[in-house]
Amino acid sequence: MKKIHYSLLSILMVLMAIHPVSAQKQLDNSGFENWETKTVNGYSFLDPASWHTLNRLQQFGFEPSTIKTTNAYQDSFAVILTTVRSAFGNIPGILAGSPFLLPDGTPDMNLNFKAFSDRPQAIQFWYKSFPEQGDENAMQCMLTKWNAQTNSRDTIAIAGWTTDSTVLEYSLASIPFMYLSNENPDSMSIIFSSSLDGFSPAVGSELHLDKVEFTYGNTLAEPNKNIEFTAYPNPMKDKLTIELEESGYEVQLFSIQGEQILSKHLEEKFTALDVSSLPNGIYYISLVQPENEKKLVKKLIKTF
Repeated sequence: MKKIHYSLLSILMVLMAIHPVSAQKQLDNSGFENWETKTVNGYSFLDPASWHTLNRLQQFGFEPSTIKTTNAYQDSFAVILTTVRSAFGNIPGILAGSPFLLPDGTPDMNLNFKAFSDRPQAIQFWYKSFPEQGDENAMQCMLTKWNAQTNSRDTIAIAGWTTDSTVLEYSLASIPFMYLSNENPDSMSIIFSSSLDGFSPAVGSELHLDKVEFTYGNTLAEPNKNIEFTAYPNPMKDKLTIELEESGYEVQLFSIQGEQILSKHLEEKFTALDVSSLPNGIYYISLVQPENEKKLVKKLIKTF
């Protein structure tokens, strides 16, 4: 069953269409063939080249949580992420495309961005999954653009994936990007984890990865923003009211992981939805006109 919250993977996600694209940039060392010895504060550890992990925490007594393996889908090597135990607590195996640790070893996902300006259709990877009971493997990839006016990053698109199933043989996951904006990104964040729950990861959960790639296409439509609607209050607590200019639309509510929470055809200009049972967190509401595929999305926050 999908979870809504994850301490390292708090992200924005919503279903939208995407631009045609021409560039086809890929991740460096996407097949994990190249590994290198890194040294931090005089401590040496092994990481896949161009990727970043929690292996540097071995200097504080943790076991290595990212491991090189010859059991690969393609070529010679792949990577295994493993949730490990230590005297300081359990940590998931983490694999990120950019640095995400402060000098003291504390995770800071604001660091986890690298230059990237393409608009891929999807991200795909080959994986084997061995989550312990109650745990899930996870991935998120976010495309952003720096906003000088707000001094923060605007989210352009997101792709998210979780699984709580055991997968014994390499299988292909292809996760579409969900675009929030027509803007081109200038940066990217990507992270894989052996445990979805960053607060209480289950020791022994494993995620095997190989051949992480972007896919590109040019057949999907541009977002149409002609629909107007109001969703209030925001933050919402027990009830959410949808106010339309005209009836005949479908409303869809999505979790931060992109899981559809509800779908309802709206016959009235004012519709109240019961959201009292939803966990605290970030959601997205999508208003769709099925006949012409018009769609508009807004961000919502749920508080207790």
